[in-house]
Parts: sequence; structure tokens; C-alpha cells
Amino acid sequence: MYGFIGNIDRWLKTLFIQGGADLNFMNNSIKVDYKTILQIIAPTACEENFDLDDIFDF
Repeated sequence: MYGFIGNIDRWLKTLFIQGGADLNFMNNSIKVDYKTILQIIAPTACEENFDLDDIFDF
């Protein structure tokens, strides 16, 4: 259970159950997870001039 959900769980447990951690201690991990999820949900186009007919151009 690693990844975004695991990091959120770890962040919540460390801050509110165990205590003593800085609020921003996992910012980098959560930002990377967020960017990964965003890329899956709304991927950016790799090629601007991609034509599906080019696949079948033998």
C-alpha cells in the first residue's frame, strides 16, 4: 500500500497519532504522487502531429 494513499496514511498517522513531526515533512512525496495521478487522469499529448492513419501506412 505504497503510493499516494499510503503516503497520506503515513502523513496522518505521523502528525495526529504519533505527533512531533513538522507539518511539511512529506511535501515532496505527496507532490510527486499528485503529479503522477494527474498525468494518469489528464495525460499531455506527446506528439502534436500524431495521425492515427500513419499507423497503417505500410
